[in-house]
Amino acid sequence: DHTSQKASENPMRFITEDVLTFIKRESRRISDKKSENKKDKEKDKDIAPYDLIIIDPPTFGRSSKGVFKVERDMRELLNESTKILSGNGALVISVNNASLTVTDLKKVTQSILKENSIKLKFVTEIFAPKKDFLSPLNASSVMRAIYLETSR
Repeated sequence: DHTSQKASENPMRFITEDVLTFIKRESRRISDKKSENKKDKEKDKDIAPYDLIIIDPPTFGRSSKGVFKVERDMRELLNESTKILSGNGALVISVNNASLTVTDLKKVTQSILKENSIKLKFVTEIFAPKKDFLSPLNASSVMRAIYLETSR
């Protein structure tokens, strides 16, 4: 079966760790590999290993590393994520925060992509099914999500 063959060639990994710590470590690892491959531009072209990155941070979180606030830390999270995204990668960005609009998400993401010389091929909004977000406060209007495809 083609699907299982493809999955075994490119296994999916679920990682449970402080996201910024993980991403920065992966970024250093990738940077080291690029340094090793400086002479071979073809090898260097697509060294970042992540074809799809799903970013769904909490609005607020406290850990031994400090305090995470999505309004303050989203830009750094997105910027670091682009460093480990493959040449033709995709990002799914989701937040549940009334103070961030889809327009805000798109603007900050497009700005970061431009700063990192990454072309935006496609972007669309993702809407939450209302039945999953029933509440007296109309929580479905709080979920903000976009899907982006990129190329280098």
